[in-house]
Amino acid sequence: MHEGGYRIERDRNDKLVFRRPDGTLVDAPPVDLTSDVVELNRQVGLVIGDTTSVALWSGERLDYAMAVDALLFGYSPPPKHAA
Repeated sequence: MHEGGYRIERDRNDKLVFRRPDGTLVDAPPVDLTSDVVELNRQVGLVIGDTTSVALWSGERLDYAMAVDALLFGYSPPPKHAA
């Protein structure tokens, strides 16, 4: 699947099985994937729309100085919610 050596196979029931590089099975996710994915996303505050995957990049060269400044000074952690 990736250069990390993970594999995807099909079992006897034609279901997908995920294996680590050492061959052990990757556990199933804790979420029932037959549920409504949109509702699951809403429950965790994730909103995915028709423009979510649209890049805001026009192909220009990366301005490294601006990128480093943004990393150093532009990040503000989200406020902590009162319990």
